[in-house]
Amino acid sequence: MGQKNPPELPSLPAGKSRLRQAINFTSTLISLSYSTKSDLSVLACKIDTHIDCLSEICTVGLSTNSTVAQKPGALASIDYMKVYVKDLLSRLKVGDIHMKKQALLAFNQVIQEDEEHVEICMETDGIVSNLVNFLDSGVIDIQEESAKMACLISKFDAYRGELAGAGLIPPLIRVVECGSRVGQECAARCLMNMTEKSNYAWSVLAHDGVTVLLEIGRNVEACGSELVVLACGVLKNLGREEEINKFMVQEGALKIFITLAKSGNNVVLLSSIGCLQIMASTNELNRNLIVKEGGIFVLLDVLDPRSLISSEAREMALEAIMILCLESTSSLNIVMDYGFIDHILLFLQHGFSRVQELALKATVWLCEASEEAKMALGEAGFLLELVKFLNAKSLETRELAAKALFSMISVPKNRKRFVENQESVGVLVQLLDQEEDNSGDRKLLLSILMALTSSTSGRKRIVNSGYVQNIEKLADDEVIDAQKLFRKSTSNKISSILSQMWQ
Repeated sequence: MGQKNPPELPSLPAGKSRLRQAINFTSTLISLSYSTKSDLSVLACKIDTHIDCLSEICTVGLSTNSTVAQKPGALASIDYMKVYVKDLLSRLKVGDIHMKKQALLAFNQVIQEDEEHVEICMETDGIVSNLVNFLDSGVIDIQEESAKMACLISKFDAYRGELAGAGLIPPLIRVVECGSRVGQECAARCLMNMTEKSNYAWSVLAHDGVTVLLEIGRNVEACGSELVVLACGVLKNLGREEEINKFMVQEGALKIFITLAKSGNNVVLLSSIGCLQIMASTNELNRNLIVKEGGIFVLLDVLDPRSLISSEAREMALEAIMILCLESTSSLNIVMDYGFIDHILLFLQHGFSRVQELALKATVWLCEASEEAKMALGEAGFLLELVKFLNAKSLETRELAAKALFSMISVPKNRKRFVENQESVGVLVQLLDQEEDNSGDRKLLLSILMALTSSTSGRKRIVNSGYVQNIEKLADDEVIDAQKLFRKSTSNKISSILSQMWQ
């Protein structure tokens, strides 16, 4: 079969003739009036004829050369890029489906390369309005490319207001609900960008976006993990608004997030725990509901060192548990009875640095929570483990360990347990001699040692540590706490020497 000839463009004389007819017709409209139904019918027919003709000239003209103009090179001037962008816009407006798709592809290629190109596009009248309209296109490819373009632009905070003002939010929600998988993911990612700082959250709620997003969370298998993660990302942003948070709870959001937290998919797990953190940090009612729905046990299972969960997920679960137990003795008792202290101890012994830091924070938090928690920590073996962190490279780690240790030895049983170990006491005294500027560390160490001098055995351990000269040196340097410690820790020894002299 022979190749099909491309459609013929109207000749230049024909085009000029059409334009002349249009001009004459306009003059007629100005000079004449139409009073009958028949006259109006004639007028309508003439208008339709001219519209069809002009559409034919534009559409056929573009479709005969469907290749988008070559993109300017890296060294092209801004003016050249503006001309290129305007050319793409004209193809969006009057091109056929294939041309529109190509133009959108070209736009996406341009704006993902340079923020300056995004600025040029946003300054070109008509691009944003066409983009918003194309999100409702019945052509899947056009809808997908439009969603990609909206997502790319929404990465920049400076343009989000213009996008929202052009009516972007409602069609985005429609795409999330009914679009193709690619379109849904791009639209959801765009919503996540738009609501990053809780901006436009009310617009999402007003257009039923919360309900649509929660429905995705209910259907992981049907929607896929990527879309669920993106939906959780948007809901996490929306949850920062107190009233929207309440609406989410009414719509069953907490149950959805708890169910997702049981997922074997790590990215889904992380997203759901992030949402639970936001919901729990909002108010006490949410915290109680999460505990009531079993969320605290799900988080404890994630925290369990024996579970095949990423360290990042454990970190988030630990943070969420600490939020849930905030000012709640009953929740604290639940986690302590469920092996929480044993988990924290294992993280101190074998965890990565970030997990160990969180475990130290949890230890400090437990010490501040109750006397019973301090005693439980001492019995579990935390005292000796904390000593190991007193010489860590991180200042924060050293301070957390010292703070927890000081709090724990305020309990007499823990203090007695600690001084039984000569080596641990010796480490405290030895660390006073570090050459680096660690006045903060020294203050905490001196406070711990001072507490140990409340017992005779504690004073003996300090004197017999082999490093008592470190205390004496600080005392000579007029460090007041060191002077007090030196006097108290050596008082028995001096008394013993004097008594021997008088005998």
